[in-house]
Amino acid sequence: MADSDIKAMTAQIPGVDFEETSFTDPVSLNEATVAIVTSAALHHPGDEDFTMLDIGYRVLESSKHDYVLRHWSPNFDPTGFALDINTVFPIDRLQELADQNVIGRVAEQHLSYAGNQFDLSSIQLDSGPSGAQFLKDQGVDVVLLTPVCPLCTRTVSTLAHIFEASCMATIVLGSVKEQVESTAPPRALCCDFPLGRPLGEPQNPEFQHRVLESAFQLLEAQEPTIKEYDVSIPDTADEILACPLHPRHDPDLHPALDEVRGLRPAYDRAIKKYGNRIGMGRTVDLENLEEAIAALIKITEGTPWKEAGIPGFPSRVSQDIRGYYETAALELSE
Repeated sequence: MADSDIKAMTAQIPGVDFEETSFTDPVSLNEATVAIVTSAALHHPGDEDFTMLDIGYRVLESSKHDYVLRHWSPNFDPTGFALDINTVFPIDRLQELADQNVIGRVAEQHLSYAGNQFDLSSIQLDSGPSGAQFLKDQGVDVVLLTPVCPLCTRTVSTLAHIFEASCMATIVLGSVKEQVESTAPPRALCCDFPLGRPLGEPQNPEFQHRVLESAFQLLEAQEPTIKEYDVSIPDTADEILACPLHPRHDPDLHPALDEVRGLRPAYDRAIKKYGNRIGMGRTVDLENLEEAIAALIKITEGTPWKEAGIPGFPSRVSQDIRGYYETAALELSE
């Protein structure tokens, strides 16, 4: 489904109605401590994974770049993050701005939530205020909020209200304009970019810096402000990702299993180059990948899915398999 269709489907989901919009006058940007809060369900390897509809947050360290994306929503493109973490979590871009004295400093720790929330009451009453206190204890002055999934703009817009009430200036990079307007955060830059790419183009620091420059200009506003970014990235859903594959290696194997084995060298090269940012690890790993594929083959052949031997929660299994293919595709495609 095209991004435009997904955005249209979720555009009318109502946001949290805040009777009053808190609005904090920020310190000068060149003196400000800036933190990132993302709804991409990022965490460090070994940290607690996000469960479905997880309302908690994970702490992300500036000093580490081993972030992995473990979002439950399949309705956005994670390959931008796989190619360049700054597409979602612009930690390098902020450090460059700090080195140039554009911002005061980058916070040592940041927060990650899971943005695929229909009911935001728990975040509004519990983990949102807790996260705000965590950032305040670090001396954070400005919070940049980045969404990825179709519902994430609602989530980060809600968090913006909460953080602003704790006297931190916030800037939302909104992926779905209608959700921004519905929740009405204190400051938002609506970016018509593909879902999953709140900073726009991966591996394009210049583009990402232009987005951040427009976002930080909102700190000059004297009242709640929503602005549209003046560059749009077109929907490419009609473009098919095509990768060259070698001829069948083992004609005696089911084609799906033969293909998975054939993709393994490309997968290994991509992991070495980019790390396991979007690959397997939720439920399926390389050791039981073929077992998972075999279970899906049984289902296509008529076996009831509960009897097929799927090695884990079906949606998690399918996301891991997708991660395997997408990671291999990063190495094989252009």
